[in-house]
Amino acid sequence: MSDTPNAKKPASNEKPNYKNFKPTDQLIFDNPTPEELKKREGNAKRRAKSRATPEQRKEQVKKIANKIIDDIDRPLTGTGGKANFPNAQLKTLEDDDSKRDVIAKVLNNCITFYQMGFKPVENDEELCERLVDFFNKCAETKQLVTVEKMCLAIGYPVQTVVTWDNGTNQGFSPITSLIIKKAKDIIASQDAELVADGKINNIAYIFRAKNYYGMSDKQELEVTDNRDLLGDKRSVAEIEKRLKGATIIEID
Repeated sequence: MSDTPNAKKPASNEKPNYKNFKPTDQLIFDNPTPEELKKREGNAKRRAKSRATPEQRKEQVKKIANKIIDDIDRPLTGTGGKANFPNAQLKTLEDDDSKRDVIAKVLNNCITFYQMGFKPVENDEELCERLVDFFNKCAETKQLVTVEKMCLAIGYPVQTVVTWDNGTNQGFSPITSLIIKKAKDIIASQDAELVADGKINNIAYIFRAKNYYGMSDKQELEVTDNRDLLGDKRSVAEIEKRLKGATIIEID
């Protein structure tokens, strides 16, 4: 092992002292190459430069304090508002007593239909009866009809009802899908009338229409050409008969 300048090599029975360890001292123990020595010294210098000075640390603390003050003074809504995003808007609902009353009312409505669905329907007849009870209950209590509450009322998750609707799961019988489609048509009609009267947000309606009512921004057209353009459907005898009187042209 080659000696390193300005570094004291510990005795065999002496443990190295790491208290005032320098970047070059570690080279005693791993015997680096000159290139590795130069690289380590450069890294040590870069680390020393990256350390913030007391003035820089004060400036960093000042910036953090100013940001906290700005966040406190920011409005809830509008330009730079703290509650512009949906998750923040939900949190502000609990700060308003009138909105807290709305939360309680909505939750009680959901609990009512959750209890209605304690015993899930077991056939198409029960499904129709439960849907009628569901729509009548919404009309009596003057609350909006939603697909989510409808699923609570019949006792099945939304994902399961979606499979009934799109036909990937037959349900109780082949007409289960038709029953669900007609129920969703009632809900879609309600939402369409409310958005036309300006009672619900257009964006919210578009979101629900795409997810529950099959609305799409594009129309897909399937074009099928049954003509035999390449002659793939012709038999070998027909092709031989067609080429029997053909003239062969040789090209050099």
